[in-house]
Amino acid sequence: MSGWRRLVAAAAALLAACGAPAPPVQEADVTLPDGARLHYRVVGAGPDTVLVLPGGPAFGGAYLEPLVAPLADRHAFVIPDLRGRGASDTMPTAPWSITTVTDAADALALTRALRLGRHAIVSHHYGSTIATALARADSSVTRVAMLAPYPLRDLYVYDLASEGIDSALRLRNAGDARAGLAQRDPVAYCRRYWTLHLRPLEDPRPRTIAALAEPLCAASAVHLAGWSRMKQYVHPVQWDFRDSVRAVRQPVLVLQGRGDGSRPAEGIAGFWARVVSALPPEGRYLELPGSPLFPWVEERRAATAALGAFLAGGWPADAARLPLAESRDSVVPGGR
Repeated sequence: MSGWRRLVAAAAALLAACGAPAPPVQEADVTLPDGARLHYRVVGAGPDTVLVLPGGPAFGGAYLEPLVAPLADRHAFVIPDLRGRGASDTMPTAPWSITTVTDAADALALTRALRLGRHAIVSHHYGSTIATALARADSSVTRVAMLAPYPLRDLYVYDLASEGIDSALRLRNAGDARAGLAQRDPVAYCRRYWTLHLRPLEDPRPRTIAALAEPLCAASAVHLAGWSRMKQYVHPVQWDFRDSVRAVRQPVLVLQGRGDGSRPAEGIAGFWARVVSALPPEGRYLELPGSPLFPWVEERRAATAALGAFLAGGWPADAARLPLAESRDSVVPGGR
């Protein structure tokens, strides 16, 4: 039994003796080959191991704990704070040194340092790009779940060019920014406006913002101040992940929120999620009501049930195999 497994087993035994219903959560650090410190938490003590990759790209992993906690009796979820996020080492002085490639290398180094062995992956948003890289590079990855996966191509920026930029949320943000709130109280500023980090695909719903504000904004002031730089440098100027996703041979489940149809961004996010599910040979798509980017916030029971069925080796009942021919020719030439 590896060291992290022994710690989690001990915590589970203690909680069981005390009659505590919450799953055990252990936190620790691992030192990467280049000396950087990567923080991670383990939720649950089940026999199957799952690596959980957060989105953002500037988010730590704590906000995903409520999603996976109900499955902690069957799985042990390893949730890292990637380099420069959460409780891991702060962003290096050269922020452009953090890329999707280095994030994938860090995640792979973590799995090897912890000797995870065969494991599944649950990823959210930006984390889907890392999950794709790991699935291709590591034969010990068994299954990959992607929640609201990252758009496969930079074309989505042009798709959203007509999206309005004068929403009430953005106007309030502009006023607080001019007043210096981000410098005076970065945590309060983050709690109000963290969703704008995801623009042009942000979710302005008050319920979503309130539900995720605490775990997303628990990072240090230094980390929060670096969010905009993280987005600027981690996001490639141009990207096209279609061939990478097409090369994934493990079963892939895409979970996407439907939204209410009030914003063009919702339809565009759903379109890209369907393309992601159609490219791998064993990909399936499941749409849930609620937030397009955070489908578990309003539909936690449905999202958890779908993940549970998938991580158990099957498929959710309504998960569908979508033919790639339904994709737009302008995005996937020839519908292929």
